[in-house]
Amino acid sequence: IVSVSNPRVFIPAILIITFADSLAGLVGTLLKSKIRTWAGSITFFLVALGILIGYGDSLTYPWQGMYFFAPAIALGLTVLERKTPLGFDNLTVPVIAALFLLNF
Repeated sequence: IVSVSNPRVFIPAILIITFADSLAGLVGTLLKSKIRTWAGSITFFLVALGILIGYGDSLTYPWQGMYFFAPAIALGLTVLERKTPLGFDNLTVPVIAALFLLNF
């Protein structure tokens, strides 16, 4: 609903929650932590950034614009993921990612 049936918004939002969140959780598990760690947040940011840059050429903005917008979006999503209570980030991250992608 949020992505307005736009696959150029929906796909990166889902890829970010799928891969960035999963790998961040895996890093936390490998560090034997029961809470979110800075290493997990850094992992989330880097994976989200990679997805946004890698998918950037098919977004609505020119490729050059994604070099500015991708880090800003990835940082915003990382902060959101870190501040959202456990479990709810699976809802908030893709919705906010879609809103960011629609508005940037």
